[in-house]
Amino acid sequence: MPPLKQVNAGQLIAYIDRWWDLRRNLQARLEKTVPEIQARARRTNEIALQILQDHRTRREVEAGRAAGG
Repeated sequence: MPPLKQVNAGQLIAYIDRWWDLRRNLQARLEKTVPEIQARARRTNEIALQILQDHRTRREVEAGRAAGG
């Protein structure tokens, strides 16, 4: 899609109409791919939390050593 400044009303309507006609295909693709993307996002979140917990544990251990523990 070109910049909005370069689009006239007829082109915009045609573009919207085309995507409206393709909406079922898009919906089917999203239904197929979104669960995998969500699972990967959850895994990324789990990894980030684990990194933060490991970092926190390391800092606590180092603080304990510095305090003579």
